Amino acid sequence: MTTRRQVLQWGGLAGGVSLAAASCGFQGSNSGGGDGDGGGGGGEKSLTIQGPVLPTLDPQVISDGMWMVNRGLIEGMLMQTDDGTDVQPAAAESWDMSDDGLVYTFHLREANWSDGSPVTADDFMYAYERLLEPKSSGAGVTLGANSYVSSMNIKNALQFQQGVVEDWAEVGIKSPDDKTIEITLTTPNQGFLMGMTHASMCPLPKKVLEEHDAEWEKPENIITNGPFTVEATQTNVSMTLVKNQEYWDADNVQLDKINYRMVEGSAAPTLVPFENGEVDIMSVGDPALLLRFDNDPNLTPRLHSAKPGSIYYLALLHSKNEVLSDIRIREALSLGMGRETAAQSVPKVEPTTSLVPQSVAGWEESDGIAEDIERAKQLLADAGFPEGKGLPPITILNGGNPSPIITTIMSNWEKNLGVKSKNDAVEAGVYVTKRSALNDDNYVGFYYGSFAAELNWSKWVGSLWSPTFTKPFSLAPDDYQEYLDLQKDKDLKPAELTSKLNKIANERCSDEVKKFDELTTAAMETVDPDEAVQAFKAAAKAREECFIFLPIGQGGYHFAVNERVTGFNPRPTGDQYYYKTLGVQ
Repeated sequence: MTTRRQVLQWGGLAGGVSLAAASCGFQGSNSGGGDGDGGGGGGEKSLTIQGPVLPTLDPQVISDGMWMVNRGLIEGMLMQTDDGTDVQPAAAESWDMSDDGLVYTFHLREANWSDGSPVTADDFMYAYERLLEPKSSGAGVTLGANSYVSSMNIKNALQFQQGVVEDWAEVGIKSPDDKTIEITLTTPNQGFLMGMTHASMCPLPKKVLEEHDAEWEKPENIITNGPFTVEATQTNVSMTLVKNQEYWDADNVQLDKINYRMVEGSAAPTLVPFENGEVDIMSVGDPALLLRFDNDPNLTPRLHSAKPGSIYYLALLHSKNEVLSDIRIREALSLGMGRETAAQSVPKVEPTTSLVPQSVAGWEESDGIAEDIERAKQLLADAGFPEGKGLPPITILNGGNPSPIITTIMSNWEKNLGVKSKNDAVEAGVYVTKRSALNDDNYVGFYYGSFAAELNWSKWVGSLWSPTFTKPFSLAPDDYQEYLDLQKDKDLKPAELTSKLNKIANERCSDEVKKFDELTTAAMETVDPDEAVQAFKAAAKAREECFIFLPIGQGGYHFAVNERVTGFNPRPTGDQYYYKTLGVQ
């Protein structure tokens, strides 16, 4: 297993990987399985799941392993309901909220780790301080980064992580006794409880990590408080999970064993293991495979889909060429994208003009910005590029093989606007570098990605493509180069570095981004739930009007599920479904 620090040191990852290509795997990510008795005859009940390789099981590092932990190994204070729209008790049996919406008090239930030792507030406190240690600071939503979600809005949490606040006692996380955790927010957060279901907020067994350090994840060392624990691993090949007999709700866990088969992301997508009965559950993202489910009546009932909870998008690349600094050109490219055909070039992806999925409660069509080819043409002409003449080719950067979505957008731009474009499909390391670098004059365009998250406004506006994340995208080339150079200055203390970076981003970002920032701050401070939704919608619309991130389509996770599997409840979030509810007939 790769250690947490090794993952955080992966080349260039602090600068960020594509939100989609790095972490969510909506395209071509496979998972599935079927060993063991599995029947009702009193034998061992097991199934096989196929999924991606797990570089680490550390829930504080963005990776596929983080989601594995959250599905059934380590349980936080709250879990999501089966459909992912609300929360339910987990390690905490109850909780209270203060009248002003700033203080949440969680009351832990009597529960044990898999070795029989009690789960205490100290395990949560240890995990949270480790999560927020300054050297762990990262992008927050990309592969290898620290997994703390900044939109949780915990008092001084981000400031402590950045080194601006140095005393842990000033962070709004306290433990009055062994069974109580009190969390104080800076401002009310309508998505806070849902955020507590995120893997980053899981406890960690303090005694195990202190004794074994980087080797705490090994099967002979790891202990868990969830429905399953790790029995064995074969690096990059398989992992065997067995029922945790110490789990507080073990009577309602139906499976005795889960065989997890790992598949490299570069492997050609195939349904053969599923159709052969070797695999009970596998993720299906490849367009050709999804079409097979649509066209084969024997397969159709076996495809289970979560409600749409992911967004496919383009994000502005940094370039020494300032042509895309002209917001009129970016708006034109958005209005003339042809989402209807682009999104639908991939099965089960729907076109959208908003960066917020339509599954989020309160979403309306007016929250997006409708396409308008005639206006797009006029904007290009006003910017000095009538019918696209004189505009340099627009590059679309993506990791791996080009998606049909990309090739369709390129065709639509030329047909609708006369704009030439090119696809740059590269391997992950190059992708990471180009995404965050200041590229040469002849390299202008966007990178392609997708991402999924919990279905609430504060997450989709205050965390994903947040003002903090957005500001550097609108910097002029010279300002962005200064921003990059500053990050390499090893002589600066964390607090000083953060202050200098924020000064550049806050003062030199575009007026459109400043407006987005002001509206998001106002939304985060709104206590009334209904008023907060309206405030977040206003902020989201302001973000769309920056035309830095261009929404394309919305989709969800799809799974091939053996008919003998029961209790499979797919959700639109990264952990996809819980192992606890699974069973076999």
